[in-house]
Amino acid sequence: MIEFSISALALAAALTAANAQAQEAHILTPQYPDHFKVEITSTSSTEQTSKAGQVTTHTRMVFDEDVRKTDQGYKATYTGVSADTDGQGPDGKPSPQAGMQKRMLGVLTTIGPAEVSLDKDMMPLSIDNIEALKPRIKQALTSSGDAKDDAMGVQLYDAFISSLTPETAAGFLKQARQAGAEAVYNRPLRLHTPVPMSGAPVALMGATMHMTGTVTLDDWKEGQSATVTTILAPTDSDLHTFMTTFVHNMMAKMATGDDAKATAVINHMVEYMRMAMTATCHSTTDLTNFVVSSSKCDTTSTFTMDLAKAMPPELLKQSPQLANMPPISMSQVNHSVSEVRLIP
Repeated sequence: MIEFSISALALAAALTAANAQAQEAHILTPQYPDHFKVEITSTSSTEQTSKAGQVTTHTRMVFDEDVRKTDQGYKATYTGVSADTDGQGPDGKPSPQAGMQKRMLGVLTTIGPAEVSLDKDMMPLSIDNIEALKPRIKQALTSSGDAKDDAMGVQLYDAFISSLTPETAAGFLKQARQAGAEAVYNRPLRLHTPVPMSGAPVALMGATMHMTGTVTLDDWKEGQSATVTTILAPTDSDLHTFMTTFVHNMMAKMATGDDAKATAVINHMVEYMRMAMTATCHSTTDLTNFVVSSSKCDTTSTFTMDLAKAMPPELLKQSPQLANMPPISMSQVNHSVSEVRLIP
């Protein structure tokens, strides 16, 4: 009986200690060296499945980042080292999607280093040499040798690049970093306890999407490392509103006079588009040097559209057979890995 009591007390003490450890709050408060250089390697594999079959795409990008502290914050030089894409369509041949993506990624490695000003929290404020980069970007977008592709390159440049200022050019970089930082940094996190995501909505092309999801601290090695899982799961209605607004605004920005009819059709169709998405990321940060990290993310998304209902009424009057078009659906699974390591 005495031995049983002692064992029970020991077990109770162990459980109490474990529970206290699980409930202890930890705060990731980033600190950065005055000067550092890192290599960022990102790879991803995507499988897109529809009635037409499966399209696979693989990408790999490598960037160097040289950062030095200043009186106002930090100055960084981003240099594209390499970027490559390959993919296959349902027929086993190279997919057009991979070809276009390879061309777009190639722009990042041919335009030269980007000079970026950051604040004390490493938030990008401006791409200081954007005016020097603009002609290089235009050249990269319009030198494929294919007249149709080059014309599209001109449209892309005129719509999205030509009017950029140093501050607006840094906008997407800032939002991407801010979204991750606000979700994880400087907030109490308890082991194995999911908490709601926080932070301002992500805005792109005038469309906003709320940071709906959870953050969980999976592992904490004091003074060594922290591992966090983030799950981004926007509501279907929020995602629909975001995508509808994004497509509307993008079409308005890129459309020319000849595209007016097609733009009206697309704008009507996207109202009947439905999407769902979930992104789960496991990220480990080096607590001795916050610039060193690794992450693995898995994103699943689905897309459906009832084409018969999506067709504008005037188009159905002209072509009644379109009312018999079957619904379309597509699913996509993406796995990506990112590694940030110090280099001499």
